[in-house]
Amino acid sequence: MRCTQIRFAQPGVSRCFRGWLTCAVAFACVAALAGCGGSRTGGPGVPAGVRVVDVIGVSAFRQQPVMATVTNRARVRRIIAWIARMRPVPPGVYSCPAILAGWPRVLLRFRPRLRGPVLATARERDAGYGSYACNPLTLQVPRRATRELLAGRFLERLQRLLGVQFGFGSGTISAVIHRAGGPPTSRPAISSAGVVMLYGEVGPHRHRVLVSTELLSRPGQTFTFTLAPGTYLLQARLPKRAPDCKPTTVTVRAGHHTHVTLPAGCSLK
Repeated sequence: MRCTQIRFAQPGVSRCFRGWLTCAVAFACVAALAGCGGSRTGGPGVPAGVRVVDVIGVSAFRQQPVMATVTNRARVRRIIAWIARMRPVPPGVYSCPAILAGWPRVLLRFRPRLRGPVLATARERDAGYGSYACNPLTLQVPRRATRELLAGRFLERLQRLLGVQFGFGSGTISAVIHRAGGPPTSRPAISSAGVVMLYGEVGPHRHRVLVSTELLSRPGQTFTFTLAPGTYLLQARLPKRAPDCKPTTVTVRAGHHTHVTLPAGCSLK
């Protein structure tokens, strides 16, 4: 598990920061956030002159990003109005829950015209439960201070407005190892014990990333992974042996549970 702490300074406060812990792969990661001034309470939101909004939604383990270009004047005004009503994150101490790998990240670019200069950007990462202090909407306007805003269920409203699916929610996979190679055996212990490795594929070239490794130490034991929607690879190995069977592809859907039996020992004689 690898966690990255992002720090940013508050105007007029020397070296004072509010940390935001994000976990690239996390299942039980908790952070205490020390507030010391909060975001600026004043200042405008999206600047005037915006006529086009580009929307890009990326989920690490989904094959394709969600992309939309909003040119309808009424929809553009509605998106800007939603942001204008948001409140800054107040100062304080926050305890942030784990962020599952693959939760969607959404980027908005505000332009005066198609392919025009970017007047502002907004970013948020959400699991489908709305924005709060640990995952605010970050609004950036050139030559202005970055604002961290409580966005409520902004991404969910945006999803409905545009008729797209960003990939909120989570699903589960349970896995058990089955010995595939070698002669039949009446001793079941070797058929179930071992290690299950969970991978995701990221980037245009589908680079494989290890998400989690779990030990299955006794016959018939299963382990459940809770994951963001997407496509993952599961691979098993027997005790003290390298993996020798091809990974099994599993698709996770929000609100669904999938049980997988993984082959191991394919090369055993």
